[in-house]
Parts: sequence; structure tokens; C-alpha cells
Amino acid sequence: MKSELRKTFRKKILSNNQRDQRSLEIKSIIQNFIAEKNVNSIGAYVALKDEVNFIDSEVFKSVSIALPYLDRSEMRFSLVEESILNEDPSFDLEEKYRGNDIIPEMIVVPALAYDKSGVRLGRGGGFYDRYLADYSGITLGVSFNHVDELPREDHDIAIEYVIKEKEVLKVN
Repeated sequence: MKSELRKTFRKKILSNNQRDQRSLEIKSIIQNFIAEKNVNSIGAYVALKDEVNFIDSEVFKSVSIALPYLDRSEMRFSLVEESILNEDPSFDLEEKYRGNDIIPEMIVVPALAYDKSGVRLGRGGGFYDRYLADYSGITLGVSFNHVDELPREDHDIAIEYVIKEKEVLKVN
């Protein structure tokens, strides 16, 4: 069932202009949330074409940013410098871009979709679920798609906060 949902949401790609506009709106909400929660470090991600793109120079000024990489099949977060914006890193952050590994105070978690209880429809690799299983920081979900309910399996980890429309909702 999840694989069919993934196909459906992957087809709902916004135009570049729509994506850029929504990403700007969501970036502003994320920045306000970071300030409200007094967060100093966030786990972010390299946005794919169907994901919210919120990392820019302005965000680097307010918080330390760590990007994910895979150590075997385990996801870790590594601090990155603002110069990463001039590069084209992949999801699995190459070693040449990595700084020190950290456990971020907050993780911004991308998804193809979220439901009203914080369950996410990811890409099917399970990397975030495995990482978040033992994570005790703040989790903030971002997606362009929201539904009432998604199928949930035993290993799925719900997110604490989700950005929907123009607000942050505590969902879990």
C-alpha cells in the first residue's frame, strides 16, 4: 500500500515556481520555530525536486547545520559549512563535505506526505525511522502533501511537530 502511495505523491510534483514559493514560506516558519525553541543545531537534508528546500545563507546565520550521511546502513549527521551551498551534495553526504558528527537538537524531517498524527510517508529506505527510534530531540516534519491518515507500520516513528499550511502543529 505504501508503494502505491509513494507513486501517487511522486506524481504531484509542484512546478519550480510553486516549489520555490512554498519553500520560502516554509523556510520562514522553520526559522521562527528555531528561534522560538532556542535551537542551536539542526539536522537538515539536501532537498530533492519534490521536497521543501529551506537551506540558504540566511539559515546558516542563525543555526549550525548538519546534513545526513550513511555509515554502513546507519544514518548520522555531520556539521557542514555554508560553502556547501556552492556544491551539489547528495543525500549521502560525501566525506569531503563532512565536519564533526553531532546529534542535532532538532531534525527537520522531509517526507512525501504527513498525516495529522505525525506519521510520515518516506521514500522507503527506513533511514529516518531507524535514526529517530533513539532520538530524543525535537522533530519537525515538512512536506508539500498532507492527508488525514497514512498506513503505519510497527517501525514507523511519528514526528512531534509538522508544518501544515502556514503553521506548526504539535501532532505527537
